[in-house]
Amino acid sequence: MTMPGTLLAGLLATTTIASTTSLAVADPDARAKAEAVYNEGQQSYAAGNFTAAAERFKAAYAIDPDPAYLFNIAQALREDRKCADSASYYHRFLDQVASAPNLDKVRGYLDEVEACARAQAPKEEPHTPPPPPVRTAPEHRGSTLQIAGAVVGGAGIVGLGIGAAFGWRAHSLQQDRENLCNGCTWDDAKSRQAADLDRRGHAAQTVMVVGVSAGGAAVIAGVVMYLVGAPSELEVTPTATGGTASTTWRF
Repeated sequence: MTMPGTLLAGLLATTTIASTTSLAVADPDARAKAEAVYNEGQQSYAAGNFTAAAERFKAAYAIDPDPAYLFNIAQALREDRKCADSASYYHRFLDQVASAPNLDKVRGYLDEVEACARAQAPKEEPHTPPPPPVRTAPEHRGSTLQIAGAVVGGAGIVGLGIGAAFGWRAHSLQQDRENLCNGCTWDDAKSRQAADLDRRGHAAQTVMVVGVSAGGAAVIAGVVMYLVGAPSELEVTPTATGGTASTTWRF
C-alpha cells in the first residue's frame, strides 16, 4: 500500500487535472465551500483517518460535482480497505474523465481494489448432504410393563367372563320368576318364592354390570400397557446444518 503522503500529492495533482476537464463550471461560492470541505478531508487523509476523509470528499462532491472529488473518494476508500466501494468511485471517475493524464495509474489502482473486493467477498459454503440416519439398538423399555399389561388384560377377560355368567344367571332367574305361577293360585308361599327370585335376579344383574364394565376397562388398560412396554427402535436423523435432529420411534 502506498504511503499517505505520496497519495496526497497524487490527489492534489489529479484535482488540478480533473478540475480543468470538468464539463460544468460551478458557482464560485459553491466551489469555495467545496474546497473548504475538501481541505478538511485532506487533513483527515494526512492524519490517516481515511473514513472521515472519504466522507468529507463526498460532501465536497455534493456541493461541487467536480470529478476530481470522485478520485479522492476512491483513494480514501482504497486506503480504508473498502475495496468494492473504492472500485465503484474509480469507475465513476473514469466515466467522466476518460482521458486523464494519469490514466494508467488510475487503472492500476482500479485493478488493485477489484482484486481486493473479490478477496473480501464472502465465500459460498459448499453444500453438504445431510448425514444418514443413526439408528440405536432396540430398546426394551418395559418388559415389566408388558407383564403387568398382560396380567391386567387377563383379569379384565376374567371380569368379562364373570359378567357374562351372571348375566346368564339373571336371565335364568327372570325365566323362573315368569314361570313360577303359570295359571296357579297365588298364596303366601308363592309370593315369598317370587320375592326371592326377584332379589337374586337383581343381585345377578348388578354383578353382571360390574363385571362387564370393570372387565372391559381392564382389557383396554392391559392392551395399552402392553403396547407401551413393547420393544421399540429409535431413529435419529440429524439436520444438514447441525441443528435439532428429528426422531422417530418404531414399535
